[in-house]
Amino acid sequence: HAAIYPVAATVDWEFEKEKADEAEYTFEWSVEAFGQNELDEAGSEAVVVPTAELLMLALPHHAATLAAPTVTSDAKASLPYVGMKGTMVPVKGYTWTMKEPLTLIDFTAPNGLATAP
Repeated sequence: HAAIYPVAATVDWEFEKEKADEAEYTFEWSVEAFGQNELDEAGSEAVVVPTAELLMLALPHHAATLAAPTVTSDAKASLPYVGMKGTMVPVKGYTWTMKEPLTLIDFTAPNGLATAP
């Protein structure tokens, strides 16, 4: 896993009318690998396809919304990575799909702005 690292991500999202209280968004990670630009026998650059999966860390609020790949309890307990936002967990995969709960509050406040604190 150490030779593969993310360089960019494509983000896609989806909101379904039937599920107005949930949003789904996906990060498709683009990666590079150390030694990726090796030369082939003719001296031309050859692209080396990584054989291992991308391994990154997810913050607690990201891990809580991951639909795929899932974070197992074994991964959480094996080696803690503590950051300012909490204990991070390892996640393997080139695509992260997250499901985020949404509020059903409308653009107009029910009691108007005059009553807001």
